[in-house]
Amino acid sequence: MSRLRPAPGVAVVEEGDVVYAAPVPDGQIAVLDGGAAAIWVAARAGERDSIAERVAELTGAPLSAVQGEVERIVDDLVRRGLLVADPEDAPA
Repeated sequence: MSRLRPAPGVAVVEEGDVVYAAPVPDGQIAVLDGGAAAIWVAARAGERDSIAERVAELTGAPLSAVQGEVERIVDDLVRRGLLVADPEDAPA
């Protein structure tokens, strides 16, 4: 399995329940709040395949209610180059 981390060159500021992430020096800033911020935190806290479980636990929502949206947002964060697979988790 793989873990995710901020991509090289992405600056992240977490202030309360809001996460700001942007490629520096001149990338567009992503402002993540509410559920999106919870997904960012959960994405960095363990294996990619269990992010939705961590979000459900953090929010108290049923896994079935969050699974699809969590996967969509994680895929979007990866597509936008804000999160990448942690190279330390890559098979040797």
